[in-house]
Amino acid sequence: MATRIAADDVRKGSLPQTAEAYKVELPSDFKPPAGIEFKLDTSNPALGQLKNVAHKYGFPQEAVNELIGVYAGAEVGTAASINAAAAAQVTKLGPSGPARVDAVTRWLDGSDLGVLKSSLVTAAQVEALESHITKLSNQGGASFDQRHRAAPDTNAIPNYEKMTFAQRRQAQDELAARRRA
Repeated sequence: MATRIAADDVRKGSLPQTAEAYKVELPSDFKPPAGIEFKLDTSNPALGQLKNVAHKYGFPQEAVNELIGVYAGAEVGTAASINAAAAAQVTKLGPSGPARVDAVTRWLDGSDLGVLKSSLVTAAQVEALESHITKLSNQGGASFDQRHRAAPDTNAIPNYEKMTFAQRRQAQDELAARRRA
């Protein structure tokens, strides 16, 4: 019994004396997944609450570090889920998806609407903004289309009315030769 009490006294003596004395740091073995960057925000009020709880219940610094590691793992998991969802939405836009998103975000910046970029999360939103940008660019006008243009008249001889009889006859012979060829 005396040994247990002595061990408990040693443990209590090694604990930080105040809640503020706890260090906010990640465990040494914490590694975020590739492509995910994580920086611990020491100004987060939840970490202050964690220090208070740790001091109240007598947690050692190693236990606090492990709890911070659990918190960081949850944050990294959330970031990975968000990144995967964003990539899926860009994939829905087709092979030129990244370029389309970049074009829309540059247009938002150029139109002093850069604050809206963070709300741009779905492929449907990108498509809607592309449609709006097209309408603004065209200002209501239809795009040019060659389908209904009249084909040039290949039977007419230019300046036929101003030609002499000999010139007309020669131009008619040349036109006939082009049709046979």
